[in-house]
Amino acid sequence: MKLKRLQVEYEFDFNLFGLISSAKGFKLAWSINQLMSIELVNIDDIELTLRDSSKRRIITYQYETQNSKYTLFHNRTKDLSGVDSGHILPEMNKIDFLLRIDGDIYPSNPGDILQKIRSLNTVEYAMRIDVNKLKTKENLLLF
Repeated sequence: MKLKRLQVEYEFDFNLFGLISSAKGFKLAWSINQLMSIELVNIDDIELTLRDSSKRRIITYQYETQNSKYTLFHNRTKDLSGVDSGHILPEMNKIDFLLRIDGDIYPSNPGDILQKIRSLNTVEYAMRIDVNKLKTKENLLLF
């Protein structure tokens, strides 16, 4: 019997920023809230069960309006005991946090947002990430 494979193409129509910061997630979320006049709040951790039955969790902060959704999450996953256990984007293993912005953004230019984020004391480095160039971009579909 011949096997048929389903090819699925996803659209990655969001802005993604990588942040290097030694701050805790809640402190970084608070700083971004103050800077951008939004309200990122900690939501339930995303829990993943891998093929080997091990479980991982991702700490996530989110703010949503009618037209946009801001999601700040750690690039590192943790096992249930809190030990670091891998990266969401392994090719970006130096990045501590990822900020995903879906929908309309203010200001409308992602470069302006990047400049604002770089001005934060809690951020050591920030960059805009071209999602289409990532090998593991499907991992971002969780958010």
